[in-house]
Amino acid sequence: MAREISTQRVDLQALISSPELLALRRISLGTINHPGLPPRKYLSGGLTLTGDERARIESRLAQLREISEADDSTDNRKSRLGLVANMLMAYPMAGGSEESGRARANAYLAALDDLPPWAIADAIRNWHRGEGGGPNASYRFAPAPAELRYAVMQILQPAKQTIAHLDAVLTALTIEQAMDPRPIPPKQIAHESGRVISIGTRRM
Repeated sequence: MAREISTQRVDLQALISSPELLALRRISLGTINHPGLPPRKYLSGGLTLTGDERARIESRLAQLREISEADDSTDNRKSRLGLVANMLMAYPMAGGSEESGRARANAYLAALDDLPPWAIADAIRNWHRGEGGGPNASYRFAPAPAELRYAVMQILQPAKQTIAHLDAVLTALTIEQAMDPRPIPPKQIAHESGRVISIGTRRM
C-alpha cells in the first residue's frame, strides 16, 4: 500500500530528468511474438542487468511509486477533501443544498481516491490558471470529478510512463530466451546471460 503523501509540491520533472533515471529510460527493449504466446520483451543488444543494477532500479521504482501513488487513508481523504472544498469555494454553484454539496464532495473523493494530494493541489492550481484540463475544458467553472482526475493524471503521466518502462526492464528476457518458443519458467530472468549492461555505460 502506498504511503500517505502531503500537499507539498513535488518537482516531478526534475526527478524524471535526473541523470540516473535518464540512463534507465534509455535502456532499449525489443519485442518478439510467437504464435499462441504473449509478446515477449527482451533487453536489446544481448544485454542484461547485474544484481546491483536491479537493486538500483527497484529503489527508483519505489521512490516513483511513493511520489505518484497514495492510498485512501483518513489523512489522505482529509487532504483531498480540503483541497476540493477550497476549490469549490472559488466556483460556487447557485442553489446548492447541503445534501447536494455532500454528494458532490463524495464524487470527487471517489474520483481521486488513489491520487496523491500534492498532485491534486497542482492540478487545481493549473485549473485556476486555465491549464491542464484538456481541449474541451471550461475554466469558468469547477472541473467535474472526472475532469479533475484527468488533470491530475496529466501531471503524473511522466512518472507512470517511467514506472511502466522500469517494470518492463526488470522483467525483460535475454534475446535467447525470447527467441526460444518453448514456455519460460516463471523465475527465469535475463541475468542468466553472460553479458551485462551498466546503468549509463556498457561493459562486457
